[in-house]
Amino acid sequence: MDAQLSEFQIPRGVRLSAEHCLEIASRYLRITELELTPTVTFLGLLCRCVSEGELVSKRPAPNAPPPLAPVSTFSVAKRLGSPYETTRRHVQKLVSAGLCESVDSGVIVPQAVLTSRAFEQMRDECWTATRTLHRGIAALGVPVPDWSDEGRDKARITVSRLTVPYFIDGVRTLSSALELELATCLVLLSIDRANGKPLRRIRGRQTAPAAASVYEVSKSLGVPYETVRRHAATLVDKGMVARTETGRLAVTPDNLRTPAIVEATRQTFRHTLDYVTAAA
Repeated sequence: MDAQLSEFQIPRGVRLSAEHCLEIASRYLRITELELTPTVTFLGLLCRCVSEGELVSKRPAPNAPPPLAPVSTFSVAKRLGSPYETTRRHVQKLVSAGLCESVDSGVIVPQAVLTSRAFEQMRDECWTATRTLHRGIAALGVPVPDWSDEGRDKARITVSRLTVPYFIDGVRTLSSALELELATCLVLLSIDRANGKPLRRIRGRQTAPAAASVYEVSKSLGVPYETVRRHAATLVDKGMVARTETGRLAVTPDNLRTPAIVEATRQTFRHTLDYVTAAA
């Protein structure tokens, strides 16, 4: 596939992929009403439950999400590439919030959560966002299947099931290459999104892309100020983000162009092409 993609298409496709992942994170943050890391843990848990539940074919009602299977906390930690103890602690937060339940064979996301009004709305939003992603990639001249609007109810569920593993695989690919936690990687992508706003003009002259404040990133991603500040400090220490004289944040692209990171961005775009192809 890479041989068919131009140097014009790949970076723009990667930016579309990053934007879509950030939208997914923001939507699930609204549902969980928790911090960034517990929300990522919820996505990891949901991803594992979906995978284990693929063998269950009986559905409680037409067009309802298929029942999911219980999974172990260890398997969630492995899927996320996170330490077991960290994952266990955040799974307990999810249990306390009513987003998952402890059962004899592990933990599971209950049907009541998946069929809630918030999830129904999220499925609509994911479907719309994925369709927008498909259009954006097609506009780059990348060959993708035509999008079908037939059977929208079924398509919403299909897209929502594809979205979770796509998100985990894409963000984990980048975070592994960057040697960052998944949550820190999402903050980096959010800072980069803010930096990538259209160039400002002052008296007819273009200036450098805008650096972002911690508050702006916090508001854009939908997480507390302190969460962004903490992850941003890690990124600054690693040389991936620099602070301006006024304390604003700017990604340092020269430190993000190693062969491993460049290959990870290409792989992320390949994930995206597979995702939109399956969703279409």
